[in-house]
Amino acid sequence: MSPEEPIAGSQGDGTDRSRDPGKSRPPLLALEESFLRACDRAFPTWKHLVLFVAATTVAKLWLLSHTLGSNDASTWVGFARLALSKGPVAGYGEVGPSFNHPFLGTLAVTGSLALARALGFPVFSQEDVPALAFFVRLPALLGDLLGTLALFHLLAARLPLERARFLAAAHAASPLVALAGLYHGNTDLLWVALVVLSALALEKERPAAAGALLAAAASVKVAALVALPALAVAARRQPRFAIGFLLAFLLFFVPPLAGSWSAGVAFSQQPFVQCVFGYRGTLTDQPWPPQSVLAFFGREAHDGLRRAAPFVVVAWAAAWSWVRRDRPASELVAVSIALSLLLAPTFGVQYLAWLALPVFFLGGRSALAFHVTAAVQAALIYASLGGFRAPSFYANSKLPHEEIAAWPSWATWLALLSILVAAVMPKSKGP
Repeated sequence: MSPEEPIAGSQGDGTDRSRDPGKSRPPLLALEESFLRACDRAFPTWKHLVLFVAATTVAKLWLLSHTLGSNDASTWVGFARLALSKGPVAGYGEVGPSFNHPFLGTLAVTGSLALARALGFPVFSQEDVPALAFFVRLPALLGDLLGTLALFHLLAARLPLERARFLAAAHAASPLVALAGLYHGNTDLLWVALVVLSALALEKERPAAAGALLAAAASVKVAALVALPALAVAARRQPRFAIGFLLAFLLFFVPPLAGSWSAGVAFSQQPFVQCVFGYRGTLTDQPWPPQSVLAFFGREAHDGLRRAAPFVVVAWAAAWSWVRRDRPASELVAVSIALSLLLAPTFGVQYLAWLALPVFFLGGRSALAFHVTAAVQAALIYASLGGFRAPSFYANSKLPHEEIAAWPSWATWLALLSILVAAVMPKSKGP
């Protein structure tokens, strides 16, 4: 494999670009080739990868057990307590718009709190809050492990096994995953992993499994629906695949919604619909370029884009996926998620975890650029909000890190923009 070839085929056509060994190479290219050879030697067998992932998992468990996370973790403790005592549907009516997660996300976190109670922890008291914060973040760790597994399987089908093992290990050890995905305390890693598993199922010609996995992802967080056009286009390559995919998606996504239905209440007034599908994100002072630009035009412009952004993203993702329908499903999904993050009119640090896994399907340099800039941005934000032991409260507040994180925020956004431009530009044919 040439060092110029992308890891997922999205930044080249896979042609052989080997050079005459007699010709001298530029110093940077020679350094890159040496680095890639070292990477390929880092995990010579699957046992080395398993041991490395096990070691990073132990380190992540230590992180979860020694931190409280952001305010999302403490909010999830409250949600899970309510679901344990009154059932998962009660929160939508009693808590209101802040209870904005679908059923599977709520059930995953509630199950973690039920495990804590079974192990003897006082779930309904304030005696052991750090332990409860540990348990409610376990679904995110599950998503991290599932995502690493899916990443390896997808890359192993396109790359030498040594390179695929190294890239899977790089994801497992990423500070961005540890901070925005695990420390933060939300379910983003879980829904992204399920979406990527859906893409894997399609590429393995398992359309029904793909539809069910996408339904599960959307039942964790409705942001996963941005991947529906891309996966539907990928499934359409064979008519029976499209039918199986869509039927499985509807079968596993619609009935749980019906279970939350309140008799005699109009659709738009249903508590579940208002909380989950009516949620437009929290307007905060966290630096993210779309927010900064919209703030210049006032709140009305911001509210207007918040309503329009999901439709713009889905329409664009559907059109691009159709034009590039010959590309792998995982690449189509990665571009869709990257676009949703690029245009996000609201921002939370956990949003950075959306692309931590899919970006590997858009090229090695892309993955490196995004993980470095986004990890720096996340670290600065969390560190300036009281360190990593105290809860990081930021929603609806003036943030002390606004100036500190402004430049890393723009760097992350520009890296994301360049990744998207490179992904959607027509690919030149090699010599």
